[in-house]
Amino acid sequence: MYCTTIEDERQKAEYLKKVMNYGQLRYRETMIKDARDRYYITQNDLDRNLDLFNCQNGTYNLRTGEFKPHSPHDLLSKVSNVVYDPEARSPLFERFISDVMQEDSEKINYLQSVLGYALTAETELETCWILYGGTTRNGKSTLIETIAYMMGNSGGYALAMQPQTLAQKQNKDTRQASGDIARLDGCRFLNASEPPKRMLFDVALLKTLLGRDSITARHLFEREYEFIPHFKLFINTNYLPLIQDDTLFSSGRINVISFDRHFTPQEQDRGLKDKLKAPENISGIFNWCLEGLKWYREIGAEPPKSVIAATEEYRQSSDKIGNFIDECLSKTGRNCGAGAVYRRYAEWCEDNGFGCENKGNFFDELKNKGIFAATGTVKGATVRNVVKGYELYL
Repeated sequence: MYCTTIEDERQKAEYLKKVMNYGQLRYRETMIKDARDRYYITQNDLDRNLDLFNCQNGTYNLRTGEFKPHSPHDLLSKVSNVVYDPEARSPLFERFISDVMQEDSEKINYLQSVLGYALTAETELETCWILYGGTTRNGKSTLIETIAYMMGNSGGYALAMQPQTLAQKQNKDTRQASGDIARLDGCRFLNASEPPKRMLFDVALLKTLLGRDSITARHLFEREYEFIPHFKLFINTNYLPLIQDDTLFSSGRINVISFDRHFTPQEQDRGLKDKLKAPENISGIFNWCLEGLKWYREIGAEPPKSVIAATEEYRQSSDKIGNFIDECLSKTGRNCGAGAVYRRYAEWCEDNGFGCENKGNFFDELKNKGIFAATGTVKGATVRNVVKGYELYL
């Protein structure tokens, strides 16, 4: 401490007295307030250059490919776990990807492009990726944890979200604090892991999170604020969440990447996660993602046939009203009253634990399927609101 080296005893005593004052909170708070006026930086001033990716040993520009030493002038508040080495490769990670994707080159290339895109703050795709495996031990958690670690899951660009945040809630109070949303400012790689079975997506929230407009959120006991989302959402799960709004599919906001490879106990490498987090592997994985980003910027990230097929299968299984029609209506060519069909539908929803649309929305969905008419003939009489060509199973 400088004041202890002062030779003049009187001056030393004065300095010591002043320094000891900073043991009291009010003096420290005053010093910080004074510094704010002179060194004024807001939260919005941080991480403004969205092309920069902060590594352990410098800063990489995702747009130009330039790597430079750290600079306080960049005002970066986040740092990844990458030690950048342009020559690094990770054969271990590449073998792992080949195994879990069952050597499907189209699927591997798509995944590589998507994970390269995830390095960036860009969100023009406005979609999420569901890493789905009907069995356990298929590699999806290892992949997500490895990428999150590389991006920096403690003070970096990656965050985990409770999957229940994405669930539809009864009597939702929009005035409540939304801490799980508010903390997403600046995130680039967002993971919601293992949603519970039969979880119903909050479609409105999901559309907001996947969009490019400002999000309004607030932490507990704090004021609301707005931020522009820069994250890409990945959901790894053994159970596909329920979706009651087909527009999520028709707008391309959902992409399912299936993980069909099951590793037996004899095939498992229980130390693989730790091995992949070794600095030399993380450097190689980063370069692998950079190659994917290059592809993405050259040709985009068009889903391969396997992803399109898995997503369409998910769409069909999520068609709640379509499933009701298959189970409860018979295609006889004769009409039946839509009111009776709706009552049966409400019972079916309750029996299966589904939320039930109101009658108007239900009729609209039947109209979209081409089987609803405002008037029609039922048993020789003209009536309002009919289901065309179908009758209820007795």
